[in-house]
Parts: sequence; structure tokens; C-alpha cells
Amino acid sequence: MKTFINYLLVCVIIGMTQACSQKTFEEEFVDENPIAKTGIVKFKYQGYIYTSKYERNGDNIIYDDKEIDNIINSFKENPNLSVYIHSNGLQEYFNSYSIFLAQNSLNKDSISPVTRATGISSATLTVYTRTKYRGDKGSFTVNLQRPYLQINDLGTYNLANQITSMKLNGISATNSTYMRCRATFFEYVNCQGRSCTFEITYPNLDLGIKDFANVSLNPIPLLPDPLDDKTNSIRLELIIM
Repeated sequence: MKTFINYLLVCVIIGMTQACSQKTFEEEFVDENPIAKTGIVKFKYQGYIYTSKYERNGDNIIYDDKEIDNIINSFKENPNLSVYIHSNGLQEYFNSYSIFLAQNSLNKDSISPVTRATGISSATLTVYTRTKYRGDKGSFTVNLQRPYLQINDLGTYNLANQITSMKLNGISATNSTYMRCRATFFEYVNCQGRSCTFEITYPNLDLGIKDFANVSLNPIPLLPDPLDDKTNSIRLELIIM
């Protein structure tokens, strides 16, 4: 009997050791994305596209182009910095969201009259508290009857400072004048502070961002200054082009 009890104890200890050494399914599922020590930064600011090689030394970033160094440092000090993510992934920076809106309104319509026969009738934004569309979620919709929606405090939905991934999906319909849907995430309540904007444009009606860390407010990919876990309000709207 004593020998059997000792055998059980050995089995329990071995089992506990194996359990501690194995990763959980959740840990296996999440990608590890180390920050590159060297690379190329590319972004758009005030109508110009800037490109430079960089080298990371600890928390310091050294750029080959010193002008880019100065610009990025000004981004870090701007409490109202606004970022627009183009469909090709290029990040464009504006000194404030109001400047982004003013500049955006100056863009000429590139949609042909034939294409205008069909537009977006509704769009739904779904946000998640974990990367890769996992965790708790919340959904918000705009349509022809309500083309504008502002969520002033995500705390009402238990989502404040928790959003890490999102999907933006639209539905097309004939005779709709709405050709775009814009989702903007703000750092503070009441759509204040820094912001990051995404858009879908007819006929490309589906957009997914698996990890907000990949669209950081800092031009360096994956450098820790993203809006993930910092979003407190959202503005969602259908837009006439």
C-alpha cells in the first residue's frame, strides 16, 4: 500500500511538471512579434512621403534621416496626433483630427458616375478585447437612417482601454450616395486626444485589423505606442464622396 501511494505521488509530481512546462493553447495561438532592431520607416505627413532606415538600440531609435527624427519626436509630443491608415497600409499623420477632416474634404471625387449607382447602405464595426478577433466584443452599426454614430464613453460597454482588434464590414445597395464608412478610435472620452482612422470604400467593404499594435501611433512598426488598450471613444460614420 505504501509503495502504491509513493507511485501516485511520483505521477502527480511528473504531471504537474509537464503542465508547467507546456504552453496553453491560447499562448500557442498568439504570435510573437519582436520589434525589429533595424528596418525602414515610411509614412506620410503634410503631403510628403518620408522614408528612412532606422536602427533600434534598446528604447532608442536612430534614423539615417535626421529630419525624420525631428518629425517623429514632434509626433510623440503632440497630444492630438491623428493617424489615417490608407488601404495599402501607409500611415498618414495629421497634427489633429480636425486638420485630417479639413484635408480629407479637399480630396476630389474619383468614383465614376456608373459606379455611383451602387454604394454602402450600412456598415458594422465590431471591436474585440483580444488580438485576432477574440475576447469580449461590441458591435456598432450605421445605416441610411442613422449614418453617424458617436460612442462617447466605451466604459458604458465595459470596453474602455481594452480594444485590441477590430472588423469593419459594409453592405452594398443600389441608389446609395454613401461610398465610404469611416471608423475613428480616440484615446479619451468624447472623441478627444490622439486618434486613429480606418475606412472602407465601395466596393471594398471588408476590413480587419488583427492587432492594433501593428498600426501604432508611432511610425516604427510594433514600437509600443499603439492605441490598443487606450481607446475610450469611437466615431463611426457613412460618408458621401
